[in-house]
Amino acid sequence: RQAGNPIGITKPLNCGFFNDQKMIKVYVLVSEKISLRFYVGMTDNLERRLLEHNTSKVKSTAYYSPWKLFYYEEFTNRTEGRIREKYLKGGSGKELIKRKWSETNHEV
Repeated sequence: RQAGNPIGITKPLNCGFFNDQKMIKVYVLVSEKISLRFYVGMTDNLERRLLEHNTSKVKSTAYYSPWKLFYYEEFTNRTEGRIREKYLKGGSGKELIKRKWSETNHEV
């Protein structure tokens, strides 16, 4: 497991070839207002996107803010990131997120 990566999935390598490109992040947020409320999204600027979630600029997450970052993965292109985002938003992905949440000493 990588430090700061509680879900325990290895991030793809950031080889020198890709250093001039923005990495795509697939992220999981957890609501600090509602217990066990998670949000999965994708962005190329995680700090900006978290700020948007926490300042009610995203309608689907406004009610549940404030949010904190639980986990993210980096990808070299949007296609790979979108595949992972769709998985994490599905039933198996949601179960994985909840299991990893409980493994990091949080209640489920």
